[in-house]
Amino acid sequence: MEALTQLVQHLAATSPHIASLLLVIGSFRLVAKPLFIFLADVAEKTDWNALEKFLQFVEQSKIMRAIFFLFDYIGSIKLPESKRKRAEKAIR
Repeated sequence: MEALTQLVQHLAATSPHIASLLLVIGSFRLVAKPLFIFLADVAEKTDWNALEKFLQFVEQSKIMRAIFFLFDYIGSIKLPESKRKRAEKAIR
């Protein structure tokens, strides 16, 4: 954990713009997903039609879907495939 802390501190010192962008993306993911799950649960358990319509509009909106996809794509960790797995795939 200490190594991660040092990496974040170094990134913030050398590239504050990138660190800020990562902070915004992480904060959005941290807040938006549970919020929408909570709102969907409230709309389901209560018969609040206005909330259901709003959530359907947001979920079906191309812009919101693109934003959620972008944040999920940027915020996910993509590790390179190991040499061993590449070798196993080549054998198959």
